[in-house]
Amino acid sequence: MTASALVTAPLALAAILAVAAVAKVTPPRAHLRHEAALTGRGIPSVINAAWVRRFHPWLELVLAITLLALPWPWVLLPASATLLLCGAYLWIIAAVVATDEPQDCACFGRLSSGPVTRADLVRNVGLLALAAVAFAWAVAGRSVGADVAAFSTGDWWWLAVAALASLTPWVFRLATRRLRAVDQGGRPTAVGPTPSSHAADAAAGAVRHNLAPRRAPASLDEAQPEDLTSLALPDIVVTDAAGQPAPLRRVCSGVATLLILVRPSCHACDAVLAQLGPWQERFGDRVQVRLLVSKRPEKFAEQHAELADLTLTDASRAIAPLLGVHYTPSALLIAPDASIAAGPTTGAEYITSLAEVIIDSIQPPQE
Repeated sequence: MTASALVTAPLALAAILAVAAVAKVTPPRAHLRHEAALTGRGIPSVINAAWVRRFHPWLELVLAITLLALPWPWVLLPASATLLLCGAYLWIIAAVVATDEPQDCACFGRLSSGPVTRADLVRNVGLLALAAVAFAWAVAGRSVGADVAAFSTGDWWWLAVAALASLTPWVFRLATRRLRAVDQGGRPTAVGPTPSSHAADAAAGAVRHNLAPRRAPASLDEAQPEDLTSLALPDIVVTDAAGQPAPLRRVCSGVATLLILVRPSCHACDAVLAQLGPWQERFGDRVQVRLLVSKRPEKFAEQHAELADLTLTDASRAIAPLLGVHYTPSALLIAPDASIAAGPTTGAEYITSLAEVIIDSIQPPQE
């Protein structure tokens, strides 16, 4: 039984690679291979190349087929390549998790969504361990064809039970995700002036949220902070572009403000910053944009000197805990009375949607 059980390693590995490959090349997630690049310390730029994203699912599929089909000693080739590939996957996931910013790797194509989390890191440790067992199995002179041909009736029953057990978590996760999507539904973002009564009530005190521990989000939807619409903007002191201290409420009062929380060396932040020019043109004088930096402001200034006039510094790092914001980039729309008109919202995709809603809500001036 022990000898025959070892063949489950290459069988499981081939199944995982095949599922991942097919899910990547089929709609609606096939477009992800052309989406924003993954960033992180030690991640080579080549993995973001279009040709790598286009062909690597087919490499996974070829490895899956050859693991199952090739006899010994040729099976050593896909076993070795799969071990190296799983090691590379683990390295990339670890580097992405270390950035502490929401990035979607689409590791399982249409079957996966949302930012990479520590759960993905644990999964890839297990995947590497599985690849190591499959490699050791191949080095021992084994092949899937030879092992399966020697199966007894008991071995087939054992394999069926193992396959059923391995599928159960997948089925449960997919069912849970679908039920959560049905329960959440969709909520439109309210953009516009805050009713004066709400603003007056909120003005009594700043928003008080603490960043309590929370589980890693399974999707960007789950990464969204609590909606604070109609509450007062926290009255913290920031440093403006001239190096002078100023209350944040005063900076954001008098005109509607899109306040974006960013940090340096943040790829998702860069995706938002790249759109500021077109947004400002569309906003005109109806909405101003301000960037709020809490972490390493000097590094951000070095990387984005052209945005100095828009940048505010929160040296106290108080804004994120007060708003309950866990990730950058995050953004909120501030009404002219310094109350929160919409948000906060997290992630480049959501911030872009917020900006588009703001643009759509701006009416041309009356003649």
